[in-house]
Amino acid sequence: MLEKKNYYGIDLLKFIMAVCVVAIHTQPLYSIQSIVVQRLFDTITSLAVPYFFSVSGFLLFSKIDANILSRKSMEVCKKYLSRVLSLYVIWNIIYLPITIFGFKENNMSFARYVLDCIRGFLFIGQQFYSWQLWYLLSVFFVIASICIMAEHKIKDKNIFKIMMAIFLMGGGIGVLTTVDFSEYRKIEMVIKCIKFIFGNGRILSGFGYIAVGWIVAKKKILSGRISIILGLILLGALYLAGDTWGFLLKFLIAEILLSASCKVTLPQHPIWEHMRYVSEIIYFTHMWVAFSYTLIFREFRYY
Repeated sequence: MLEKKNYYGIDLLKFIMAVCVVAIHTQPLYSIQSIVVQRLFDTITSLAVPYFFSVSGFLLFSKIDANILSRKSMEVCKKYLSRVLSLYVIWNIIYLPITIFGFKENNMSFARYVLDCIRGFLFIGQQFYSWQLWYLLSVFFVIASICIMAEHKIKDKNIFKIMMAIFLMGGGIGVLTTVDFSEYRKIEMVIKCIKFIFGNGRILSGFGYIAVGWIVAKKKILSGRISIILGLILLGALYLAGDTWGFLLKFLIAEILLSASCKVTLPQHPIWEHMRYVSEIIYFTHMWVAFSYTLIFREFRYY
């Protein structure tokens, strides 16, 4: 178990990544025609949520004993699980007025609206203009699964393997949803059903990225120079691969970013703790701000 300490490098990078999440949802480069610039923008900003997941995993597993099956470890997991669920419910309520606006904007029937809300709340983790909340639902699924597996006395190594298998399954769903199966009607129907329930599979990505935090929390990290070189190579590969096949690359890059931010030494100052809270405020509130701004000052767009 890691000794309790402040990780100011994490606070700084979380703040930067929160701004990247805002950029993903508000598309400041929307009018730029350059494919290179757009691809570079997408590559960099796509690392934000994997990093948030990895930090969540790191902070959680830093508080957990070497034996995840212990009573103390389970108490930590359940307390964390309760906090995440509370946040998820509260923020869904906060975004409810926008969700109702979306229902009216799209001229949906009341039955379709209720179905979409239930699906969004239980499986997808988002409603109209509250896309960032899927992160909380994914974290909830991961921690709840860990608690269930631990209560069934599944060993740490096997829990990790199952988490990685679910992560790969989510990535596989993401790939399959981009393939045209129109010539194979039965397969197409199966894919549509899976997509209806799990969307593009990203809700399962938290299993892998939180596992990254687990790895780093157990001090299995690379040296500084190797991390920089490997990180640049992987970033270039992600640029070329794109988002569909990039989930495996982002798994490795998230580990490098988390390891690097843990190693950063910054002077003690209240600004870092301030950044920690501001990044959370930015992450959760920015779509209310974006919605209000777009509705009042610009033509309304639903990306």
